[in-house]
Amino acid sequence: MGAVFWMSQMLMRGKGQTQETKSKRRVKRRTSSFIEEMLKGWVYVKRSSLMQWMSVAAILFSILYFSIALPFSKSATLQYPNENELASFLGLFNGVTTAAAFLTSIFFANRLYARFGIMNIILALPLIYLLGFSGLILFNTFFVIVIFRFVQMLWLSGMADAAYQTMFSAVPPEKRDQVNAFLNGIPEQAGVFLAGGILIIGEQSFTSAQLYVVGLITAIATALIIWRATPAYRKALVSSLQEGRPTIFDKRGTTYDSTFLQVALENIKHPDPIVRHVSAEMLSEMNQPDVLISTLQDENINVRIASLKGLSNHAPAVGEVSALLADPEPALRAQAVQTLTTFSLDQNELQNIIEPLLNDESTQVQLETAFGLLKIENHLEAIELIQNTCLNGGLEERIHALRIISKLNYPEFYELVITQIDDPNPLIRSATARVLTTYQEKALPSLLELLADYDSAVRESAAIALSQIGNVATSHVINVLDNSLYTNGALLALSRLPVYEHHQEIKAFASKKMQSALYYDHQAQNINPLNAHLSLLRDSLHSRSQVDGIHALLALSLLHDYESIQVAIENLKSKSATQRANALETLEAVRDSKTIKPLLHIWEITAKSNINKDHINPQVDYAQIIWAKLMQDDDDWIRACAIFVYESFNAGGEIMDTRTALTVMDRILLLRQVPLFADLSPIDLQQIAKLSSEHHAEAGEVVFEEGEIGEEMYVIVHGEVKVMIRQSDGTEKEIAKRKIGDVLGEMSIISGEPRSASVIAAEETHFLCLDKKTFESLMRERPEVGFAVMRVLCQRLTEATK
Repeated sequence: MGAVFWMSQMLMRGKGQTQETKSKRRVKRRTSSFIEEMLKGWVYVKRSSLMQWMSVAAILFSILYFSIALPFSKSATLQYPNENELASFLGLFNGVTTAAAFLTSIFFANRLYARFGIMNIILALPLIYLLGFSGLILFNTFFVIVIFRFVQMLWLSGMADAAYQTMFSAVPPEKRDQVNAFLNGIPEQAGVFLAGGILIIGEQSFTSAQLYVVGLITAIATALIIWRATPAYRKALVSSLQEGRPTIFDKRGTTYDSTFLQVALENIKHPDPIVRHVSAEMLSEMNQPDVLISTLQDENINVRIASLKGLSNHAPAVGEVSALLADPEPALRAQAVQTLTTFSLDQNELQNIIEPLLNDESTQVQLETAFGLLKIENHLEAIELIQNTCLNGGLEERIHALRIISKLNYPEFYELVITQIDDPNPLIRSATARVLTTYQEKALPSLLELLADYDSAVRESAAIALSQIGNVATSHVINVLDNSLYTNGALLALSRLPVYEHHQEIKAFASKKMQSALYYDHQAQNINPLNAHLSLLRDSLHSRSQVDGIHALLALSLLHDYESIQVAIENLKSKSATQRANALETLEAVRDSKTIKPLLHIWEITAKSNINKDHINPQVDYAQIIWAKLMQDDDDWIRACAIFVYESFNAGGEIMDTRTALTVMDRILLLRQVPLFADLSPIDLQQIAKLSSEHHAEAGEVVFEEGEIGEEMYVIVHGEVKVMIRQSDGTEKEIAKRKIGDVLGEMSIISGEPRSASVIAAEETHFLCLDKKTFESLMRERPEVGFAVMRVLCQRLTEATK
C-alpha cells in the first residue's frame, strides 16, 4: 500500500509542480482540467483512510478482472473454434448474464444492502474471485471457468458496482467527482497496466495453474484490503453526520445499508444537536418509527420536527404526536397536525383531535389545521379561515394559504385565487400561478395574463403552470406569442410545452422577428450619436434590434438545437468579446445556420455609421422620410425617443436645466450617465425614470443622517454633497464628496442597516430618488445592477483604505 501511494504521490507531485509553474504565469481564472481535478482528488484521498484503502483496492480489482476475463476468452475460443459457434456462445452468455444481473439488482440488491451493508457486498466480490481461482486450480475445465465468469459478472454488475458507487456518498458532494477522477485516472489505470504485464509474462513463463495461483493471492489481498476499509467507511459515515450532511446517499429509492443504520442509531443521542437532527432525518428515511418516538421529547426543536416527519403514516404513534399539539413552539404544533392527518384514523376521531387548533394563536397552525379538516369534509369554518388569510394575512401567511389551496383542489376557492393575479406583490402573483395549475383548462385565461407580467419570476411561474396543464395549453400560448406584451412569457412557456404541431406558426414568428431585428438595426446605422439625445435613440434602436433577434433565436430553439442556441444567447449578452464571438460561432453551426446568419451581424462590434452630420438632422429635407417613420413607429418607446430628438433639434439642442423639474426623458439621459445603471437598456431606464421622484436640497441642508433607517437611495443630478461621519468626541468629519452621477444611500437599502454616514448638500443640489421597494425589485429583475453595486462597494472600499 505504501509503495502504491509513493508512486501516486510522485506522479501527482510532478503534475502539481508543472501546474504551479503555469499558474504563476496565468492570472485569469479558468475551468479546471482533468489533471487539476485529479490533483484535487489526490489531496482528499491523502486525508481519507477510506479512500486510501479503496485506491489500493481499485488496483487489485483491475488485476482480478483481467485475470479471469482473458482466460475465459481464450478458453471459449478453444472450445468453439468455429467463429459462428463462438459468436453464438458469447452472445447467449452475455445476454443471460446481463438479464440475471438486472433481475438481481431489481429484486435483491436493496434487501442485501440493508441486511449486510454495502462494504460486505463489495467484500463478497474478492471472495468470489478467491473461490473461483481455487476451483480452477483444482479443476481447470471449461465448465468451471464459465460458472466462475458468470457468477463474477452477475455479482459485479448486479450488486458490487452499485455498492461501490454508493460508498462514494460518504465523500463530501463537492469532492466526489474529483476523487472519482483520481481513482479512475491513477489506481485503476495502474491496475490495468499491471494486469497486462502479469498476463504477458505469465503466458511465456507460467502455466495456467500458476497464473490462477497469482489470481488467488491477489483475491486474498483484495479481501484483506476491503476488510480493513470497512471500519474506515464507518468512520466516514460518522464524519458525515457530524458535518451535518443528512443526504449522503442520493435518493433513488435505494435502502440505506446496515452500517449506516447502525451509525444513525448510535448518534441519535449524540450531544451535538446537529448530529441528532441529521440522525433523525436519516432514521426517518429508513422507516424506524420506534426510535423516532423516543426522540419526540428531544430538547432541540429541529430534532423533534424531523422525528414527527418520520412518523407520518405510523398511526400507533397517535398518542405521542397528539401530545405535541400543546407544545409552545408553533412550528412543532403545525408539524404535529400535518403528521396526524397522515394517520389512518377514524375521521371523527381525527376531527376531534385537531379541530380546536383552528383557534390557535399561530396562523401557520390554523392553516395546517384547516387543511387537515378540509381533507375530511367541507368544513365551512376552515374554508372561511383560508379565505380570510389569503385576503388579509401577512405575506408569508398568504403564500401559505395559497399553497394549501393548491393541494385541496376545492372549486370554492377559484374566484378567490383569480383575484390574486392583480396583487401588487410579485411573490403573491407567482404563488397564484402555481395554484392555478390545480384548475387546469379553466385557469388558462388567467395564466396567459400572467405571461405578460413585468416580473420575470411571475412569468416563469406561469410558464411552469401552463406546462403542467399540458398539450391543451400550447395553442393558447401560440395565439399570444406575437403580442409584444406576452412574447417573453410565451417563449418561456413554449420551451416547456410540446410544440411540434405548431412548427409552422413558430417559424413564421421567427421570420417576422428576424425581419424586425434587421430593420431596426438598419435604422440605427443611419444615426450618428452626436449628442446624448441621438445616442439614446440609436441605443434604443440597437436594443430593440437585439431583443427581436433574441426572440427569433428563442423561437427557432423550440424546434431544434435548443441547448446550443440557449447557451449562445447567454453568451451574446456577455461583455466579453471572446464569449460573444464563441456564441456567434455556435449559431453558425446549428441546423438553421443559413436562416440565422443574416441576423448575426447585429451583435458584431463594428463602426455602425460614418454618415455626414446632415443625415441625422431631421430638419434636412432628405432625412424627413427617416424621421417620419421613426416618429410613427409601432414601438411606443422608439416613437417617444424619435419625438424627443426631433423636439431637441427644434429647440436648438439646448442643454437641459437640471435644477428644475425633469421630464421622464431627461431623467433617462441622466440615469445613462450613472455607473450603477450603465448596463441597463434604455427601455429599462424608462421604468426607473417613471418610478423615481425628485428631491431638492439647499446648500448646508441635511439629505439624510447617520443612524437613520434607509428607505431611499439618491442619484445626484446637479450639485455636490459632503459625506460626514460622527467621531467619538461628537464632532463630524468629512470623508468624501459626491458629484453629478454618484449614488448615495444604496448600501443601507441593501443591508437593512442604519445609515453609516450623514450626507449634507455642499451647494444647491438636485436628486433623483428611488425608494427601497423599487430598488429591491430592480436588483431582483436585473442582476447586472447587483454587479454594478458590487463595483461601487469596491470603489468605496478603496477610498476608505487610502
